[in-house]
Amino acid sequence: MGSHEPMKGRVLVTPKSSLLRLVIDGIPIHVFTCSTLTGQVTWVNQRTMQYTGRTLQDHLGLGWLVHMHPDDQADYRKQWDLAFDQGNGFTGEYRLRRFDGIYRCFLWRVVPLRDLKGRILHWFGTCTDVHDQRVAKENTLRQMEIESSERKYRLLAEAIPQIVFTFSPGIGLTYANGKWETYANQPFERTRGLGFMLQVHPEDRHKLQLPDLVRHKSAGVSWQNEIRLQSGQGDYNWFLVKCISVDELDTGQVRWFGTCTDINDHKLLEHKLKEAHDAAQKSTESKTRFLSNMSHEIRTPLIGITGMLNFLLDTELTAEQVDYAHTIQQSAESLLVVINDILDLSKVEAGMMKLEWEAFSLVAMIEDANELLSTLAVQKGLELSFWANEDVPSIVVGDRIRLRQVLLNLIGNAIKFTSHGEVYTQCSLQHYDKEESELTILFEVVDTGTGFDAEEEAIMFKPFSQVDSSSTRKHGGSGLGLVISRQLIELHGGKMYCKSQKNKGSTFYFTAKFGVSEPQTKLHPQTPQNEVKDPFFRPHACTLREEDRGSKMESEPPTDPTKATATNTPPSVPLLVHPKIHAQEVTLPHSMESLHDVLLNKAAVMQLIPPPVRTVDKSIGSDPIPPEKSTLRALDKSLSTPMALGTRRLRGSVSHTTFGSLGNASPTHPTPILMNDLFTQQQQRASQSLMPVRTSPGLLSPNINTAPPRIPTHGFPLRILIVCEWPRSLSTIVKHSRFIFSTLTQPSHLEIETATSAIEAVQLLASPLKRAYDYTLLNLASEQQIISLMRTICGTAQQYTQVLIVTTPMQRSLITEHAKRENGMLPRYCGFVFKPLRRSKLNWYYGITPRTLVKDMVVLDTSQQRILSQKEVFRQMEADVGGKGFRVLLVEDNPVNQKVLTRYLVRVGLQVDVACDGEVCTQLFYSHPHTYYSLILCDLFMPVKDGYEATREIREWETAHLITKDKQIPIIALSANVMSDVAEKCLASGFSTYISKPVNFAMLSDIIRGYLMPH
Repeated sequence: MGSHEPMKGRVLVTPKSSLLRLVIDGIPIHVFTCSTLTGQVTWVNQRTMQYTGRTLQDHLGLGWLVHMHPDDQADYRKQWDLAFDQGNGFTGEYRLRRFDGIYRCFLWRVVPLRDLKGRILHWFGTCTDVHDQRVAKENTLRQMEIESSERKYRLLAEAIPQIVFTFSPGIGLTYANGKWETYANQPFERTRGLGFMLQVHPEDRHKLQLPDLVRHKSAGVSWQNEIRLQSGQGDYNWFLVKCISVDELDTGQVRWFGTCTDINDHKLLEHKLKEAHDAAQKSTESKTRFLSNMSHEIRTPLIGITGMLNFLLDTELTAEQVDYAHTIQQSAESLLVVINDILDLSKVEAGMMKLEWEAFSLVAMIEDANELLSTLAVQKGLELSFWANEDVPSIVVGDRIRLRQVLLNLIGNAIKFTSHGEVYTQCSLQHYDKEESELTILFEVVDTGTGFDAEEEAIMFKPFSQVDSSSTRKHGGSGLGLVISRQLIELHGGKMYCKSQKNKGSTFYFTAKFGVSEPQTKLHPQTPQNEVKDPFFRPHACTLREEDRGSKMESEPPTDPTKATATNTPPSVPLLVHPKIHAQEVTLPHSMESLHDVLLNKAAVMQLIPPPVRTVDKSIGSDPIPPEKSTLRALDKSLSTPMALGTRRLRGSVSHTTFGSLGNASPTHPTPILMNDLFTQQQQRASQSLMPVRTSPGLLSPNINTAPPRIPTHGFPLRILIVCEWPRSLSTIVKHSRFIFSTLTQPSHLEIETATSAIEAVQLLASPLKRAYDYTLLNLASEQQIISLMRTICGTAQQYTQVLIVTTPMQRSLITEHAKRENGMLPRYCGFVFKPLRRSKLNWYYGITPRTLVKDMVVLDTSQQRILSQKEVFRQMEADVGGKGFRVLLVEDNPVNQKVLTRYLVRVGLQVDVACDGEVCTQLFYSHPHTYYSLILCDLFMPVKDGYEATREIREWETAHLITKDKQIPIIALSANVMSDVAEKCLASGFSTYISKPVNFAMLSDIIRGYLMPH
């Protein structure tokens, strides 16, 4: 048999176990067996131990799981327990830790080995390393996802109407969508890398410097800039380039993803807007310069008009001449107001309007505005009333003059567009910020006029626009009032708006922010003392001082009739003490003229017989106040002239008038119980200021006292009847009355009944079931209705009620004429108060008055007041500084201004040297000792050398030669230019202060007096 023949009959031999072990240990697969009883590992091959770096004992039993990844152990145990219980094999991928600590993924297979009968003899398992295959599979899937995502983003990039690109540092542009190829009109390959830089404008290439990235913070960094890119046609357009950095996970590099947005149209519009803004600014500056020059040119002749008119009033004039002079002065002031309106509008538009913050009485400002406009309201038969809520502080910090300007405009418009009814003003606290010490106060001006619709409201706040702009319009005006008012309110931190219905009246609202005044702030009489009627004149309203509240104020009567005019300031008068903070309590007017009005206005002019006021029973212990010499007789002749009895502007006042000689009322009646005699000890201490007040002997009976009200009780309360046909005015009087008595008696001890018509009032007065009223206030438009009510009072049990008639001068004249013709028509105790009604007047009527009263006062008509006011300015100034060696250097180039100011300075007793320009001024200053001139009045704009330069030279000389600034000569700037920041420029140049032209002599007198007589 050959060697290649098959071996017949030979049996195959099974390999030895040692050989099988060598084979099993040599294959690259982990092999292990498990117990059929416990399921734990009983053996592993050599390959397994080489992979883990552990011995066989470390793999047997429960030690096997130690080499498996912790996250995979729970799942493996669950699958193995299930397979072991069921006797089935299982397959899974789990991670095993290599000897170096690295986990790799293995494919596990565990199967049971059974005998011929199906019984499990062993559990046999293998672990095949599939880590590389799994990683490759994951990379393949990731690459497919990236490619899919890139396709999506490329499609999105192509659909976006912007240039989209990617940029890699060191490489350049790596991708750009089709919008870039379309815009550049060339294939992307030509602009790839840094080739795109050729399309960037040379002046913008430096803008493409990307920011430096910080390691570990390189992703999410944004960058943008505006550059110009060249189009395929060669034009450059503006683009906004925005980029954001992104980390590449596969390479670890940084790429920038960005967009280019076409903003060329926006840039062109921005350029045009800038050109328009520059043109508008130049136009505004030109308009400002024009208005400034026009203001200077218009104010300059006004200086001559008003100045010489003041000197004219200082001479002896007939009544007719006084009337002419008064008309001229009114016209000049009206022209000045129009000029101020136009300049205010220009200042606000140019951003040059600045507020002057000062502490002032808010209620006094409202009263002042209503008082100034009361004449217009009386002429149209309108009721004028106002109210400030009790939560409004007595003193606030703000721009008093600008706020009063707004109120004057709104109330004036309400009067202008209202033919019947009433005009009502109210203010209330809207918000109080304690942290910022800031108040927000709401003002309301309500009228019953014609109203307006939405279309008219749209043009109401436009410059030079009016609701009625037709040629037949009834109301004049420049159409600037509301525009200026709104802008002033916005400067004051508030807003203005309005509500109205056609033919149903209107309401204008505005808010303003105020500072909270310090507790020690005390308002003083306004300065200068000779305050003019110009509502835009700004005196100093208050100052901070420490006062001794225990000291007693004493007033001395004027020794001369001229002191009884509006030129004097009353002495400080202690007011009625209320525990509330409101300023309305018993606020007496600040000027002597207003105090005259409150007490005795027009009583002498109207030729009325002085009335009695509640008498003080001697049995109670009040001594009568002896009479004093009257000044009425001294002025009787002047007051009876046509000038005194002619047309007058009458302001609101109080006068108590007796008609005892005209009526037939019984001379006896129950004596009223006086509060200051029956109060308890505690009440006496709280009402020490409620003392009987001595009245003017020229108007009141010599033995008459104004006494406080009786003490009310629960069973016998004070009863007040208020008759008023205007709803808001009626409400205001009721609130005033309740407030006055709120701190003097309990609310249950006061009864106030109201009537809105004479018929209703007659029913209340004539009712036998009604107890007598202590006070009766009548406020009706018809004097016939008032006369009818007074007849009812005289004919019933109400004859002893204290009657107050809220009236006008004309209505009072008609009532008194009826009283003279009809004996017994007037009640026994009757007084008159002129509109508008304020709380201080009601305090006087109710007998709640301060201890001190200015005596021997008369009130003249407007023309006479102007004469006496102007004469008093000169007289007082001459008495203070005249003949004391003061020398003034007047620097003025205009001959008219030289004449006016020289005449004034000489008139008040000052010595004057005149310089025609700044050069002559400095020459005169250097040629005399430093103390030769006491003061310099210097114009700003002059030829050769202006006032600024002259003042700077003088201050430089003083700095070099004087030890302290206390000895610097006062230099007062005079200028008719009020458009720009003249005051700030003056202070920066060294001026002591600034005053605008036309010069108000009262203001100038106070300023000069302050520098020449500082103490």
